[in-house]
Amino acid sequence: MHTPLPENRLNTPQAQIWTSILETAPIILTKKIDLTQDIIKIGDATEISPAQKETILSAFKALTPWRKGPYQIFGTLIDSEWQCQLKWNRLAPHLPDLTDKTVLDIGCNSGYFSFRLAGLNAKKVIAIDPTTLYYFQFHLLNRYINTTQIDYLPIGFEDLSPTIPQFDVILNMGILYHHPNPIDCLMICKNKLKKNGLLILETLIISDPAITSLIPKNRYAGMKNITQIPSVPQIMEWLSHCGFSSAEVIGTTITTISEQRSTPWSSPHSLKNVITDTGLTIEGYPQPRRVMIKAWA
Repeated sequence: MHTPLPENRLNTPQAQIWTSILETAPIILTKKIDLTQDIIKIGDATEISPAQKETILSAFKALTPWRKGPYQIFGTLIDSEWQCQLKWNRLAPHLPDLTDKTVLDIGCNSGYFSFRLAGLNAKKVIAIDPTTLYYFQFHLLNRYINTTQIDYLPIGFEDLSPTIPQFDVILNMGILYHHPNPIDCLMICKNKLKKNGLLILETLIISDPAITSLIPKNRYAGMKNITQIPSVPQIMEWLSHCGFSSAEVIGTTITTISEQRSTPWSSPHSLKNVITDTGLTIEGYPQPRRVMIKAWA
């Protein structure tokens, strides 16, 4: 299902440029699609002419920065800022069999995790993200992947229609610390899960046992839209408060420059620019640490 952008977002000069890029990108029908590997592979270099390759790569370059990936497009690597396969490989062993299952991917960006979910034979993935650039990135990728397993909705999760059925699995990854009310965020997830459904929650945490939650004064690691960074016990309390029956930690990781870094396909500013030699952020806070938790409705 191709859900169009709202008219007010489609009418911006930038959106009109991206629309033209998407509509004029050549259509190449390829059966060489692999959604099961670390690098999502789309097509083969032998399937296109040099002119087609130049046109296709020009379209992908026009939609930079590519924050999530990586993808290989007809033999060319789209090397994203985030090496999402590292996070996926921490996540995937904890997913149930997705055959006949529906999944909600909140804040899906260009759709890397959604495509990987499709590669695990999910019956249907609803991918949502309100950022206009990511909407066009997804649809450019899917111009060649051509999967019908994923429906991309250009909305935030607060805008999910009550008519959308509940899900078997929800991915809420890298969202919680941006939300002004994290309990509301988790409650929406709980209400959108079927009974015994699974939430995969990945978020920044503070590991200082003396701090329940860190509220940055202005920015954290260069990011200005961080509301608060909770401790793991605080998250567990929130999950219980929201009615999740049980929860357990999959693992914690420190974000490193091997997982998030600047590439020719992303912006020049990345993690290395906001971490000092002491290991602290440029604001003096602890280096980004993330937890992944699975919780059952």
